[in-house]
Amino acid sequence: MGDPGNGGSGNGGSGNGGSGDGGSGDRAGVVFGGVCPIFRVAALDAAVAYYVERLGFAVDWHYPGSIASVTRGGVSLFLSENDQGTPVTWAWVGVSDAEALHEELRARGATIRQPPTNFAWALELQVEDPDGNVLRLGSDPKPGVAHGPWKDMNGVLWRVADDGSWTSDTAGVVTAGVDTAGVVTTTGAGTTPAVSTPAPTTPAVSAEERARTLRSAAESAVRDGDHTRARTLWEAAARAYEAVGDTPGLAVSAAWSARMAWRSNNDLTRAREWLAAARKASDATDDPSVWKLVREIGLELGG
Repeated sequence: MGDPGNGGSGNGGSGNGGSGDGGSGDRAGVVFGGVCPIFRVAALDAAVAYYVERLGFAVDWHYPGSIASVTRGGVSLFLSENDQGTPVTWAWVGVSDAEALHEELRARGATIRQPPTNFAWALELQVEDPDGNVLRLGSDPKPGVAHGPWKDMNGVLWRVADDGSWTSDTAGVVTAGVDTAGVVTTTGAGTTPAVSTPAPTTPAVSAEERARTLRSAAESAVRDGDHTRARTLWEAAARAYEAVGDTPGLAVSAAWSARMAWRSNNDLTRAREWLAAARKASDATDDPSVWKLVREIGLELGG
């Protein structure tokens, strides 16, 4: 394993991905500005809500179902729904105080993948979004403080040996509560309508928790009367439940996806696709409340 810190130190939080108004011209006289990473997400509205509510970003602009821009300080990110790049992208961000930021984000309920750990290049923490994208947030390293283990994308901890090489600590794998989702593209032969959907690569408990979180957010959006956001969240919940094999959860979420597809913009074709998925899942359950909900929504959609 090579040095994972070659992105440089925190440099006092300069966030050298920056706003794009600095830099000097190259030999052609062209000025390069900052870099804006693009994170692929499964459900844009849910991702935007996470970055605002959990990570403290502000929304610059937002095109539902397509792409959004969020900014905190001098750092901007694009969030793209099932497009532009591959899932599980990492980005380095220089910050002024990684420990203070850790306390803030923990209080906000963000997913902390690795708490502040001292390395030669930075005092760094890792934060993960619901789609498995990771922000490495680092401030200047602490002199005289021992260097901790580095956590890679598979949850394996690596330590620096006396000779400077990196060795894995397989006994130190920490994956509980972390969802490093991959993507599986389903076809019409699957249960849910054809779409690129998240599939967990970590233990089922992590993926199940993500499904429950999406469902809770969808229920909240319904209570708020935000049918467009509710549709996005219910669809994401249905795919998450399908990925973990939770048939009752899939049936309920697919049924609500059908209802919201109709109520948000009268999309009867999409509503019927989700209703078919709900009926298929409902037939495989023995829960009368699930059957009742699916029948009710079926009648609401005209059969």
